[in-house]
Amino acid sequence: MIAVYATLALPACAGALSRTLRRPLFIPTVLALSSLIFFLVTNFVVWAFGPMYPANAARLAECYVVALPFLGNMLAGDLLWGFVLFCGYWLLQGIRAANARTTALRPQP
Repeated sequence: MIAVYATLALPACAGALSRTLRRPLFIPTVLALSSLIFFLVTNFVVWAFGPMYPANAARLAECYVVALPFLGNMLAGDLLWGFVLFCGYWLLQGIRAANARTTALRPQP
C-alpha cells in the first residue's frame, strides 16, 4: 500500500510545481507520466511481493503485459478527468475575469 500511496502523491507534487510552470503541454505530460509511473511501480510491487508471479524476469514481463489493458484505461481516465478539471478551472477563471471587467465598467450610483 505504501507504493500505491507514494505514486498517488506524485501528481499532487507535480501540481505544486505546475503553479510555477503554467504551460499547457505540461499538464497532460505530467498526467501521462504519473499514470505510467503508477503502472510501473505498482505492478513491480505485485510481482516482487505477491504470490501470483515467481521472481524471475519472464514473470515480471508477464505481470506488465497482463496489466496493459489497465494502463490504457487508467491513462484515458486520467487524461479525461485532468482535461475536465483544468479546463473547468480555466473557464471559471475566464468568467471571473469577465465579470470583474463588467463590474469595473458599470457606472457607480
